[in-house]
Amino acid sequence: MKKSRVITMVVAVLVIIGAAVYRFNLQSGANEFNRIVAMMNEADASEAATAWETFVEDCSRRFRDDANENLVKCYLAIGNDPGVPAKEQAEWYAKAHAIDPGKLTETQRKTMEVFGEGQ
Repeated sequence: MKKSRVITMVVAVLVIIGAAVYRFNLQSGANEFNRIVAMMNEADASEAATAWETFVEDCSRRFRDDANENLVKCYLAIGNDPGVPAKEQAEWYAKAHAIDPGKLTETQRKTMEVFGEGQ
């Protein structure tokens, strides 16, 4: 009887530790997500794009879709900057297109086709 009680206690402790680690990782992901959103809101799309790229590689599935959507927004914001040369715009649009082709406007698609690699 004693042996089964010890095993039950060990399993319970491991489950509690696992839940705590999971919760900590989830909260860390949420904090990082919110930090990058704040960066986007400060109109620093280039820096935010770099942060989203890193975040998407390491984040849980829970955050991945929203992170990719925000990454596309950053790519498009950078590409839409009138000070960016057309060839570079096409590169940013191609990055956005690789993640979500439906987000590009017809003008962005044409820029990508004419000045880019014809995605």
